[in-house]
Amino acid sequence: MIDVAFDINSLMNLGLPEIVLWLLSFALLYGILSQAKVPQSGASRMIISLVVAFFVLFNAPVALVSFLSSMTSSLVLVLVGILALVILLEVAQIRVAGGEFEILNEKGEPTGRKSKTAMTIFEKYGYVFFAGFLIIAALIFVNSGGLQLLGWNINLSSASTTTIMFFIFIILAVLWMVAEKKQKLNFQNIF
Repeated sequence: MIDVAFDINSLMNLGLPEIVLWLLSFALLYGILSQAKVPQSGASRMIISLVVAFFVLFNAPVALVSFLSSMTSSLVLVLVGILALVILLEVAQIRVAGGEFEILNEKGEPTGRKSKTAMTIFEKYGYVFFAGFLIIAALIFVNSGGLQLLGWNINLSSASTTTIMFFIFIILAVLWMVAEKKQKLNFQNIF
């Protein structure tokens, strides 16, 4: 039998980290139940998800709540920074050389002429930006105390994770510049 101490004062003292934990556990369980289609009724999945989310909320350790609070605030800052970078690059209309394609006539037959395309940096190097985001997310996980929740006593300071992120940014910038030099000759032929 599960013993849960229900106190109305604990509900009144809920802060943002606890609400985020409740929402996260509710959304994950509801998503899993909806994908598995167990039970068949959507209302039943909703009730099960609500109850389990409250069980998680009332039995969550303080370390988990503080970890989730720290990690979500850092991820929001990183996502705002990435969004600002995307807006800056789109406003500046920075393009890189894309691939070649064959020009077709009205009937859909090839004409023998080829055209080159220009694409955005995110279309061409999306995997690099995705890898960079995963590395940043892993560093945020470590800096928020995620390794200590897993039982590893590796404690990195914010200065060391900031230094690691700075070096990753430098490496990505150098790789981008090297790739740009290789394609500069081809890029001049597009326009």
